Amino acid sequence: MTVPRSLRLCLVTANFWPAWGGAEGQCRLLARELGRRGHDVTVLTRGREGVPADERVDGARVRRIAAPGSGHWHSGLWTLAAAGWLRARGRGFDLLQAYQMLSPAHAALLGRRSRSQPVVVRPACSGIDGDVGEVRRLPLTEVRRRLLRRTSAFVTLSAAIESELAELGVGAVPCRRIQNGVDTDAFRPANAAEREALRRALGLPSSRVVCVFAGRLVPQKGLDLFLAAAAG
Repeated sequence: MTVPRSLRLCLVTANFWPAWGGAEGQCRLLARELGRRGHDVTVLTRGREGVPADERVDGARVRRIAAPGSGHWHSGLWTLAAAGWLRARGRGFDLLQAYQMLSPAHAALLGRRSRSQPVVVRPACSGIDGDVGEVRRLPLTEVRRRLLRRTSAFVTLSAAIESELAELGVGAVPCRRIQNGVDTDAFRPANAAEREALRRALGLPSSRVVCVFAGRLVPQKGLDLFLAAAAG
């Protein structure tokens, strides 16, 4: 479907460039592509030492809001500060999209100017370390649940996330399943000649199966399970 006009959009994320991770990468790619299509994009995120509070990255305005403290205190104070910024300056946004169901979603839902201003929340993943798992583990679970029920729609990656949302009690909120985008100019399958050249350059035998992992070395990624399965 073609969007009939240029929109003013605000993407709310806990961290953004130069921080790097899955959510940060997807937010940057989306902001860049939306800008390329003629939309006015603002990214609202946390302040970082040594990084400008207000700058442009890939054509999108990035507004970084600092908050004191650490841990839950920092997260809570940033949520309130970001919500206050949206209340004061977010009247013109046609839509707010939050990455993950914690502080970014809370800031967007508390900071929206009215119920007519849509708030879309994009959970990152499912499982024990996923968004719903975090909502259940953290304090004020019931308050968070009630706030999340005000979401206009969830953008989900899988049926597992949708099932967890229903179990949390927010299943009445519409879900739209949209897979993460991939920059195919930067990432594409290598052809046979390129694969062979890479094996030679890295000193890898052409007859062996080679596995590559790209991501954080944390238990959530399950590398220990993969290594155990591969060894067996």
